Amino acid sequence: MSTPTSVLANPFDQMLNSVASVLARDLTGTGNKYGANSPTFTTLASGVACRVGILSVGTDRELLAKSKEDVAFRKVYLRPWYQDQSPDGSSLPNWVYNSVTYNTQPLTHDHWFLIDGENYDIFELRNPGLLYHHLEALCRIIEA
Repeated sequence: MSTPTSVLANPFDQMLNSVASVLARDLTGTGNKYGANSPTFTTLASGVACRVGILSVGTDRELLAKSKEDVAFRKVYLRPWYQDQSPDGSSLPNWVYNSVTYNTQPLTHDHWFLIDGENYDIFELRNPGLLYHHLEALCRIIEA
């Protein structure tokens, strides 16, 4: 029996053609004359593989009433991300490996992405089928 010379990659991973940085927004500081702070961010991780797709959003009253900072909406596909990622690559939450619990600090709507120089504000996270195979982050691109 012969040994295969190449291993097929997961088709989902082959679609991930962009790289993101995961950011945490610092909400401290003084505001401008309108009370809004200039956003500052702390980078939690960089080099996170992702794919960016267009997201169509209706024109609900709530969206029309928001600030004119909203530029566009995007859907970002990525593997589940944790700040304390398990060393064995598991994507299940609260995973125990060598008597240590990992995957306790997941990506949330409080995080932001930096992709190709643009800030992506996550307003919804989806875990299709609750399978922890991948995440779909619904985002607004915000002008800096």
